[in-house]
Amino acid sequence: MMKKMSLRLIPAALLLLLLLLPACGKSEEPAAAPQPGTASTNAPTETAEALSPEETAEPAAAEEPTGTEENALLGYTFHVPGREIYVDVPEQFQEYEKGYTQIYFVSGIKYVSVTAERGEEFAGITDLMEAHEAAFAKFLRNIQNVALVTELHVEEDETVTVNGLEVYRFTGTLGQEYSATDEAFVTGCSFVLDGTPCCLVGSVMTAEQEQSDIDEISDMIAAMMDSVRTEP
Repeated sequence: MMKKMSLRLIPAALLLLLLLLPACGKSEEPAAAPQPGTASTNAPTETAEALSPEETAEPAAAEEPTGTEENALLGYTFHVPGREIYVDVPEQFQEYEKGYTQIYFVSGIKYVSVTAERGEEFAGITDLMEAHEAAFAKFLRNIQNVALVTELHVEEDETVTVNGLEVYRFTGTLGQEYSATDEAFVTGCSFVLDGTPCCLVGSVMTAEQEQSDIDEISDMIAAMMDSVRTEP
């Protein structure tokens, strides 16, 4: 009787063992994937704080000096031939030479010029107004291929000292023929240097006479006059 009961218990024990084995080998359930917009709790913790943009950026290079605003208007130096006279002039304008006048212009719009009257009959002039008349008359003759100028109408003028030079400074209009305007803005400076009557003249030739062009030419003539010297 006992032998028969033992034989019946063996299959039951084997069945219980088979049911327990999978449970013993079962691993932990994998962590659920984080939902969009939520941080995973399993992500590694950063050990260093992120650097600010100021800390990570390369140090800025030192800027080159740009010079004064007046110098920015001019590009290189013009040397009056045969004289110790140097004037800084605009590099961005088209250059044109006529007689003793050097002209820098934007065709049909505006120009500045340097005139030196080197005729022997004018050598040794010391009177400022005589020098102005001689140099400006030379300018009028030489400007004709750029603008048909007939006369100067002075509206404001004064005598000033610039870098030790006595200067006749004037502003007004130029009478013109066959041009966009009969009255073109003009500004200029006349002086004597190295025994030579000289005149710097700038003008706006357009019919509109835009204030921006007038301001640019006025600033340019002032900068050119400030640059006049006897050495390179």
